[in-house]
Amino acid sequence: MDKQKIKFIDNYLTKSGVDFLDIRMEMLDHVASAVEEKMQKENLDFYDAFKSYMLKNKNELLKTSGKYRWSLDKKLLLLIGKNLFLAKSLLLLFALGAIKYFSTVQNISWLYSVLVLSPLFYLGVPAVIYRKFKFSFTQRLGLFSVIVNYFTYFIFIDSLGGETTNFYVLLAIFWINISIAFTAYKTIKTYYKQAALA
Repeated sequence: MDKQKIKFIDNYLTKSGVDFLDIRMEMLDHVASAVEEKMQKENLDFYDAFKSYMLKNKNELLKTSGKYRWSLDKKLLLLIGKNLFLAKSLLLLFALGAIKYFSTVQNISWLYSVLVLSPLFYLGVPAVIYRKFKFSFTQRLGLFSVIVNYFTYFIFIDSLGGETTNFYVLLAIFWINISIAFTAYKTIKTYYKQAALA
């Protein structure tokens, strides 16, 4: 299917109220495949196949946008797990551990400040860079991160002194945040490129 037809489907989905770019790209892929199949099976041109498909499936397609969210969330969770072991993530984790190990500063409350601010950073920076687009997954990733960070905060608030155990727990939480940051950035960049091609 050529770029003009993909753009036509993308515009149609946008006008139908599918505002989030990530969900729209998932739906676009599904609709494009179905329309292409219909064109081949029924020997129709693009516009007739598209019209026929959307007349029959539009309401169901728009109702089941949650299915696309769940599919996207599963992909993101797998990617977060994979990104935990990226060289960049491990290097940053190692650097923070080394700073703590060789530091004479025993108070680790600075690390909690980093934890609290990191969701703002990795959701804010892409939001500014790609402000023209809305992404549904950033809200869910942000909520997940905020829950993890504030849960940690309430457990460790009284003991953010110099305990090494607390430091390593906070470091593990920071590691998860870094993985979420890389995942958010890569996913936004991927959907942005797909939208540019549409």
